[in-house]
Amino acid sequence: MLKLLPYLPFYFLLMAIYWIIKGSRMIIRPETVAKKISKIKRREPTKKQISRTRVRGIIYVLVAILLAVTLRIDFRFLNSPKLASQLENRNSHEVYTNAIEDFLSKNMIPGMVLGVVDKNGSHLFTYGYQCLSKNQKVTGDTIFEIGSISKVFTGLMLAEAVNSGSVSLEDSVSSFLNIETKNQDIYNKTTLKNLVTHTSGLPRVPKNLLFTADTILSSFFGSNPYRTLTEDRLLSNLNQAATQKSVGTDWEYSNYGFSLLGVILSSAQGLSYEEFLNSAVTEPLEMKSTTISLSQEQKERFASPYRGYLRLKSFNIGMQSAPWQFNDAVAGAGGILSTGEDMLKFLEACIANELDFISISKQPLFQINDELKMGMGWIIDSNSINNQTAIWHNGQTGGFNSYIAFFPNKSTGVFVIANTNVNIQPLGEEILSLTLLDEN
Repeated sequence: MLKLLPYLPFYFLLMAIYWIIKGSRMIIRPETVAKKISKIKRREPTKKQISRTRVRGIIYVLVAILLAVTLRIDFRFLNSPKLASQLENRNSHEVYTNAIEDFLSKNMIPGMVLGVVDKNGSHLFTYGYQCLSKNQKVTGDTIFEIGSISKVFTGLMLAEAVNSGSVSLEDSVSSFLNIETKNQDIYNKTTLKNLVTHTSGLPRVPKNLLFTADTILSSFFGSNPYRTLTEDRLLSNLNQAATQKSVGTDWEYSNYGFSLLGVILSSAQGLSYEEFLNSAVTEPLEMKSTTISLSQEQKERFASPYRGYLRLKSFNIGMQSAPWQFNDAVAGAGGILSTGEDMLKFLEACIANELDFISISKQPLFQINDELKMGMGWIIDSNSINNQTAIWHNGQTGGFNSYIAFFPNKSTGVFVIANTNVNIQPLGEEILSLTLLDEN
């Protein structure tokens, strides 16, 4: 059933086409349609029935046109894309190529970038199109939304702040907020550690009518449900968001909690989220295209997000989604954009602990169940692939899907990002397992 979700917009497209055909017939030949509708066989329909039929036809056509516009259709006749290696000076691995091509043969993917680190070095593969209508191919410089992998970056920012002594994991949330709530006691005992491990008791998203309505509309119109979440709204919703759950003992994945953590860290450093991200992570690692807000030049390299995509030989059609560009208030949960080349640097750095505080972020802080633990944003799985301990995170926005993982004991890893909401985590897990083939 989940595999059919990317094709749901095409059902609405067919519906719009059907309504246009039906409505046009009602406008052009209202007498015939009115006669059929009213089942009048021996006399002609009245002028009133004919007029009503024509009006219904006009309504059908207008609604269909509105529906077609909201689907954000993007199409073009293009050659079938080929998998390419973007780092010619590094040895690619045929077993990776075979696994990637097998996955692509079974899944409709407009564009994708995948990086691998193994004992032979690093490899970067690209596939498909950055934008169909512009005939732009994905390269190592193409910019993608990485979704909830942003939480890993927020966790690293917390690790840097803890390492430098500017904050402590046991600092309470309320000590950083300039507001008072009727549930102050809850936030007095909720710590930064709780926020970064999803044990704060905060819900997945702010529960208010405006955000709920935006979420419902975004699934249909392909819009950004987070566009209305400002810092004021995030903080003012804390009263409603507070629960009586045992803080620190119940695990519930929370975009709200990581948004709040990003706001707190930025405030503690006297910087915007993006400024702190740059100073703590992206500048030291020379990730020059990893950002929250795009410059004009970067917008030209930004991949079009597709919530639905279909390729029939050379005919490519996609349903675009609006970019989920987040403001500082929610950037910590999923607002980072990056490229394949930058993410390869990031993967290498996380495996090798290139920054002093990276190792801190990978230490387990909370036991979710028998196999899963939480670090600072990282999920630590003791039995994920081939009975190896893997550290990973995934992400998804309206038109992107992402996954990053590595074996800390083997110093191998993978990331993959695609400009579609098709789940690409199975491909990432398969490639990660293949990095073990060369361990002997």
